[in-house]
Amino acid sequence: MPVTIAFWVVFGLSALLLAAWALDRSGDPASRGIGGAYAVVTLPFVGLGLLLFLLTRGATPKLLGTLLAGVPLLLLAVLFGFARFGYLIERHRESPGQLLAGGKSRELGEAIELGDLARIRRLAAAGADLNEAGPSGHTPLTFAFRKERWDAAQLLLELGADPTRSSRDWIPPLAEMATSDRYSGLLETALKRGADPSFAWDGLPILQSAIGSRAERNFELILAAGARLDARNVERDIPAPLGFAVQRRLWKMARILVEHGAPLTDPPGDGSLARIFRDADPPLDGEDGAEEYALLAKALSERGASPPGRAGKTPGP
Repeated sequence: MPVTIAFWVVFGLSALLLAAWALDRSGDPASRGIGGAYAVVTLPFVGLGLLLFLLTRGATPKLLGTLLAGVPLLLLAVLFGFARFGYLIERHRESPGQLLAGGKSRELGEAIELGDLARIRRLAAAGADLNEAGPSGHTPLTFAFRKERWDAAQLLLELGADPTRSSRDWIPPLAEMATSDRYSGLLETALKRGADPSFAWDGLPILQSAIGSRAERNFELILAAGARLDARNVERDIPAPLGFAVQRRLWKMARILVEHGAPLTDPPGDGSLARIFRDADPPLDGEDGAEEYALLAKALSERGASPPGRAGKTPGP
């Protein structure tokens, strides 16, 4: 008798859970989905329990054979339930309620996830803090980047969101924008809204980040916004932009930097720029990049510097 009662209690609770999940239309979709996944996991076990229950009650072989034929389907349902449970747990961890602060920030996150730009505008107008950080440091803007909601990110930047804020597991959006020309529209908006073109993350200025990523449009935007042309990080062996471009044999970017007045000499006692030019291995006539290098050499000459050849002198005043 106690076994029978326990069986029906578990069965009833599982049925109630499934019904509650089916009728719930509020809250986080991922949270609701977890309830459904739990029901999918639980009900197959109830079915197996029902089979054992019938065995103890003298069920006919024909009936038992029919039920046993459904066991593989029950096991598949269990496997599906566990897989979906894991997926939904991960979605729940990625939800606005978990990553963002409460109140209007959470509502902003829900609007971002749905791409509801009108709601984002309404919340911002109602006083939502666009830079409020959640438990792990996520702001609405980093959340938009995490969810790849670029239209929402664009709007947040236009509304004044700070692109230099980071979280425990996400770099500042401004640093991420610099790495690819696909973000050039976002980067342009951020710079127009006053983002620092000399911003550096983990010691790497965004101008060097654009150079290293060969993001030519971003390079032009950051340069035009007034990035420092002498910014470097000695501890991480990151040279100033000109040396950084020459180091990677990006002659076109190097030439543009020279034309914009990039320093051709380093501080006293620092020979890094000289070494970089010496080791750059400039192309010979006819080799890839020879035409761009010729333009760089011309720009250097116009500034009174000696353009190096393969064994030539390092540029200098």
